[in-house]
Amino acid sequence: MSQTPSGLYALKAFYTRMLSPISALAVRLKLSPDVFTVLGVLGGVLAGWSLTTGNGWLVLLGVLIRLAGANLDGAVARALGRESKRGFWVNEIGDRLGDWAMFFPTLLLGLEPAAYAGLLVAVALPTTVSLWGVVKRKHQRINGGPFGKTERGLFVVLLGFAWPALQAAHPEQLVISPEAALQAWAWAVVAGSLVTAGMRWQRIRAEARGSRA
Repeated sequence: MSQTPSGLYALKAFYTRMLSPISALAVRLKLSPDVFTVLGVLGGVLAGWSLTTGNGWLVLLGVLIRLAGANLDGAVARALGRESKRGFWVNEIGDRLGDWAMFFPTLLLGLEPAAYAGLLVAVALPTTVSLWGVVKRKHQRINGGPFGKTERGLFVVLLGFAWPALQAAHPEQLVISPEAALQAWAWAVVAGSLVTAGMRWQRIRAEARGSRA
């Protein structure tokens, strides 16, 4: 069964082309792919920190760096012939750290503990399911879905721009309070992540049944 990227993950090829000059330079310099894994984590840290300062443009920059690092580490590893099991797991751990760095500061914004715990667990579930497929089912890693890495980044950017505006508005101008909007935002991320994890799990099971047929 072929994989057809869906959601904003379908834009990965476009972003890869945009980053190709950086990738080519990294290959010429023989930079370690781990450099870009670390860069992706730092991008997540920048995005998360910028949420607390109310600077939406820095949140956007952090998310772009986060996605660039996640894209370039694999691209450079393939170009240099350095793909390995170690590199695979370093990449995956870096991805999770980058995601959690983006979402961690939402607790500082006033996110309720239950929503916060659900958020941190849910954003890791799609990748957890994909890795389960790789380790247990021994087949190609499943990506894509309606709410993957790119969509999570987009939601962080939306919060980065919306939160300062909500905080600055007079209460009578608001249909929903900033606190309630934050909770709704978090549960939307949780719901999207759960749907994506479920879809990936179903695809893995379907491919496993097909391979046995």
